[in-house]
Amino acid sequence: MNRLHDILNGKVMPGVYRFSSVAAQQRVRREVEKAGQAFFYLDGRAFADKAGFLKAAAQAFGFPESYGQNWDAFEEGIRDLEWVRKPANGGIAPKGFVALFDEAGRFAKANPQDWATARDIFENASKEWRERGLPMFVLLRGAYAVASDLDVL
Repeated sequence: MNRLHDILNGKVMPGVYRFSSVAAQQRVRREVEKAGQAFFYLDGRAFADKAGFLKAAAQAFGFPESYGQNWDAFEEGIRDLEWVRKPANGGIAPKGFVALFDEAGRFAKANPQDWATARDIFENASKEWRERGLPMFVLLRGAYAVASDLDVL
């Protein structure tokens, strides 16, 4: 969990990383939310194709019902997140975003082209959020063979 603390304390550059922690997703969520950041969870065991990924992403990120089930809509949604940044009922806006994607390798192996598109969107969104002053981290667990070029946290 030390690397998660480094992420939450601004010691790691926002981006997409392989995440080696075996901590339960609930524990990661607790730590992220305690630090004032929004947490999103994708369980890669629940899907293996583009349609399943897009549906799971819509649920995980809380996309509006009008969200289209395509790459353009996914990219627009993850770059917007207005419903998270401006919470209803006077909630507190997050200081950043952390998405934990468990078993990411299942999707990547089953659909390498779709994985490449999703990864590009995650990387571009993280860069754009960083430029706007809000860190976005996408932490991939179970993606070691398919994302070997990414740094490990």
